[in-house]
Amino acid sequence: MPDRDNACGLAARRWPAGYGKCDGIKMRIPILLIIALLLPRPLPAVEIGNYEVNVERKNQHPFLVDHNRILVISKRGKMLDKFTLYPDPGARVPLHVFEDQKGLIFIDCNGYWLSINKETEKINKMGWFWMKPVPDKYLGTFRLRKEDKEHSFKKEANTTEKQVYLYKDP
Repeated sequence: MPDRDNACGLAARRWPAGYGKCDGIKMRIPILLIIALLLPRPLPAVEIGNYEVNVERKNQHPFLVDHNRILVISKRGKMLDKFTLYPDPGARVPLHVFEDQKGLIFIDCNGYWLSINKETEKINKMGWFWMKPVPDKYLGTFRLRKEDKEHSFKKEANTTEKQVYLYKDP
């Protein structure tokens, strides 16, 4: 039988009577659950067309406001593809969502166009098209909400090219 004083590297006299070896782990579980609940989580994906779309935030620096943005495309809870967008320097840059006859089109703040290929269900990198006229059917914008510290989707009626193209940087 193992020595109770050395069980789990902790002295037995530290534990109240009735605790067996390694029961200190039981005390850690509630603390870990509380910490997990308090950690920020991404907002749920938004259903757009046949897809669940989300823009996730990934911090670049421990205390500065700049962060990476990742476009994540899912379907029925299964991730299909993801793409790293233009980084946000702290200005809460948008990702605009449009629809045309072929499907969804995403235009990032720097003029980079993406679409979803309906056959492969992957993100198609269309290219950098600065000040190209935007598609007619505008669905809305993903933008960082200050109060949530996560990106959320806001449906909007229309937008202008001046609002779409913010940073001329491919």
